[in-house]
Amino acid sequence: MAPGERRHGHARRRILVARPRGRAAPDGRRRGHPTAAALSLIAELEPADRGRYAGPVGWVAADGDGEWAIALRGAQVDPSGAIVAHAGAGIVAGSDPERERAETAMKFRPVVEALG
Repeated sequence: MAPGERRHGHARRRILVARPRGRAAPDGRRRGHPTAAALSLIAELEPADRGRYAGPVGWVAADGDGEWAIALRGAQVDPSGAIVAHAGAGIVAGSDPERERAETAMKFRPVVEALG
């Protein structure tokens, strides 16, 4: 899927987003593979906790309807008042480092522009 591309589908039966029952697996691009080795390397190389980066963002209505996405960009204000922005790319074995860097810069642009 290209950045910004959306896909839609319909469930064969009604599934309430408030009760996913483990049907949606975590996005492997956020944590790597093999998982244990990737998480160990991430902990070693990344200077800070990922916080809300790559976490679920969405809404749920009273009838169980809703929509969820993975937050691959965003910002939050820390306790000192500093704004911390997050953006990233899905790195896989065939990734081109320059294209991934450019994609991450593109994802940061709206966050930086919104904050002035």
